[in-house]
Amino acid sequence: MFQDIQPHILDIQYKAKTIQNSDLIVIIRNGLILMLSDQNELRIPTLADLSKHYKIKLDQANYLLSIEGKGFYAFDLELPEKGGFAYADMRVLRTLAPRWLAFAMATAVHLANWYLQNRYCGHCAHLMEKGTDERKLVCPNCRMDVFPKISPVIIVGVRKQNQLLLTKYAEGYDHYASLQDLLKLVRHWKMQLKERFLRRRGWKLKIFTIIEVNRGHFPNLF
Repeated sequence: MFQDIQPHILDIQYKAKTIQNSDLIVIIRNGLILMLSDQNELRIPTLADLSKHYKIKLDQANYLLSIEGKGFYAFDLELPEKGGFAYADMRVLRTLAPRWLAFAMATAVHLANWYLQNRYCGHCAHLMEKGTDERKLVCPNCRMDVFPKISPVIIVGVRKQNQLLLTKYAEGYDHYASLQDLLKLVRHWKMQLKERFLRRRGWKLKIFTIIEVNRGHFPNLF
């Protein structure tokens, strides 16, 4: 599956890092992503690539994540197309190689979009500022904090013979529901489910069957 990136380690923890020339850059304009054509293949531009072709001050970078020693940063800029640089449809991320790089870039684009979509405070419309101790945006006017949104990324059906395991909320929703869980990006989903069921209930999951894969990192592309 697309998210099976082991043994590569994707680090999405917020850190105060200094951008390097070899780090990869995410720039988004009108839902398109800036890519660089290199020998008839599109690749992710580095800071060195941008500095060579665009004579502007490249500061105020937003650190997104790192993998294989390379950092991913986003700039809130609108650069023109020139010198092999062109804006491409997000679907181009599916064609990146190796696969772990494609997954890392898709994750970086998610975070970059979050910064763009929360440029202004939703309460008082003041310009937001970056938090210094964790990944968040802070309104200096009304002090509202905004964090990246998380959603369940997997729905689990646990079956024993002809019975299906369901759950009930403690309050607020008096009906049975399927199991949902939040998974970390850096580890295989099967390993995480096995460990969680064994740790919480002492159950051993044996056979895994994938029924359907959702749009994952590309929720707005279809």
